Amino acid sequence: MKITIGKEQHTCIGQAIISSKGNPESKQIKYFFENGKSLLIIPDENIAYLGINHGQIKEFDNFPPEVIFNGEKMKQVNADYQIEVEKIFGWTEGECQFWDYESNDENMFISTAILTKTNQRADVILNRIDTNSIKGPC
Repeated sequence: MKITIGKEQHTCIGQAIISSKGNPESKQIKYFFENGKSLLIIPDENIAYLGINHGQIKEFDNFPPEVIFNGEKMKQVNADYQIEVEKIFGWTEGECQFWDYESNDENMFISTAILTKTNQRADVILNRIDTNSIKGPC
């Protein structure tokens, strides 16, 4: 499956519907691309984020309440557990414990996670994108 975001075309290798233990009624759609990027769509809020996994970013080790990252002060705004409600197809990350950090820039946040099935850390920098820029079978 191909999804175009702006002028970039991405090959989707997996898709899942996710939720969290803290807010199970809110469903989100997550797409995983072959280039290591992921697309998170929050239909209830008509918001989408495009992110890339940076592995383990040392500033977020031990998941502190506040972090200075790239000269920007970031605060932990959420700590929860992601549930995979439905795996649509392909490779997905499954369940994970996560911590979300925000700065004054509301168009970007960082989600740090420990994936349950692999016990690997995944720190994803996500940038808000215009939902109208997404073309494909979303």
